[in-house]
Amino acid sequence: ITTISHIGAGKKRTFVRTGKIAVADADARKDKERKIAMKHFITEKIKFFLNRRFLTFLIIGVANTATAQLLYMLFVTFGCPVGLSSVLGDVISVVVSYVLNIKFTYQVKHSWRLFVTFPISYVPGWIINYLIVVLGVFLGVPELFAKLVSLPITIPLNYVVMSMIVKVRGKENVD
Repeated sequence: ITTISHIGAGKKRTFVRTGKIAVADADARKDKERKIAMKHFITEKIKFFLNRRFLTFLIIGVANTATAQLLYMLFVTFGCPVGLSSVLGDVISVVVSYVLNIKFTYQVKHSWRLFVTFPISYVPGWIINYLIVVLGVFLGVPELFAKLVSLPITIPLNYVVMSMIVKVRGKENVD
């Protein structure tokens, strides 16, 4: 038996707790600490994604995605396989993405080294996109729209990877 004294509102109160209640209180404290830690984690992730840089990335991404989608649809319409059409549309649209993201999203100086390493940020998204497109068509998604199914996954993934590459390479480019 544990005795705990509590003074509140000018009165002294004594509570007697059994070991089970003390354990329950410790568990409740741990749960509260976990909830606070989770809230902090979620808040940090929201701050990472809901800021000017990410919103600029999204706007540029809409234009880039539209370009890639139109190219993809054009290639499919002319008989190119969906996987190859997806890859070609993505690769061609990367140059516009590079110019706009370097200038407006990350605001770093252009360099040929960054230009060469920038497409690396797209590789994980391209791989996942390719797999989702092929799987989507296999599952019955119309070929012309299969690429759109991957966007909720590839957009955040591309932003995270691109941010890491531009930060690492961008710092080397700034005088």
